[in-house]
Amino acid sequence: MPRSRETKFNITREELVELFSVNDMSVAKIAEIYNVSASLVKVRIKQYNIVRSENPHTPFNLSKENLIQLYVKDRLSVSQIADKLGVTRNVILTKLAKLATRRN
Repeated sequence: MPRSRETKFNITREELVELFSVNDMSVAKIAEIYNVSASLVKVRIKQYNIVRSENPHTPFNLSKENLIQLYVKDRLSVSQIADKLGVTRNVILTKLAKLATRRN
């Protein structure tokens, strides 16, 4: 049964960090998923003091060269890289997309 707009927005700080900061999901998309207004999502982001660059997996500093080594040269899957680094698949997918990295 779909949630109504009046339903409370119950989301933990960790969940919101994962969606907003790590997965770089838009406020509008988060609002759509939880069936709440974008302004309510913004309120929670402010209440939790979340910023875009925050990452619960810190220190996570993967250079372009290291990512290319793992993905292109070593031919590891996105899941294998994520497991090796202790992050989610979406973190790796986002980094690959930003670098426009493809295998040959």
